[in-house]
Amino acid sequence: MKIDDSIPWRVQEWKERTDSSYVKSLDLLRRDSGLQERVHQIDDAVRVILFDAAPADIESLRKIEFFPFVEATDDFFLALASAMQGSYKSAYFHARSFFELYLVGIYFLSPDIDEADASGWMKSNQDTPFFRKITSTLFRKPYFSRANDELGFRNQIENFYYRMSDVTHTKASSFRIVGLRIL
Repeated sequence: MKIDDSIPWRVQEWKERTDSSYVKSLDLLRRDSGLQERVHQIDDAVRVILFDAAPADIESLRKIEFFPFVEATDDFFLALASAMQGSYKSAYFHARSFFELYLVGIYFLSPDIDEADASGWMKSNQDTPFFRKITSTLFRKPYFSRANDELGFRNQIENFYYRMSDVTHTKASSFRIVGLRIL
């Protein structure tokens, strides 16, 4: 018996559909230079945001290393790959995880967050802080507070996060897999 014979037909159907979607996505990227440029800009932004913007001093590295930022990078590329396969719900899941991990990294690097809390989280002995706790802590800081005052940044971040949460947690029929599209 071949391995493929043991896979249920629905899984086979899904694999064929995602393979086809991925090939079509690559073809579109090859043909559309504007889309190629947008993907490169996003890729560059993610690299700059995650590695250049994250503090690299000894104190920060001792607290959480680069774990959340490296993990976030993996989630970003999994989101992109999932979208290219037509697996939009998976793409949302990974995009939300990317966003969460980046914010968690910034949160734990904050000087007023105890190193023991960061260490406990890194060792999986403490829960990840809830999104509301992270945003309320970050937006008390002058840099984020100014961004919020000038751009309404906190509201935008929260709305974006909760919209992704609606999809990843399937908030009723409007967010079901069938008919799901990129926001």
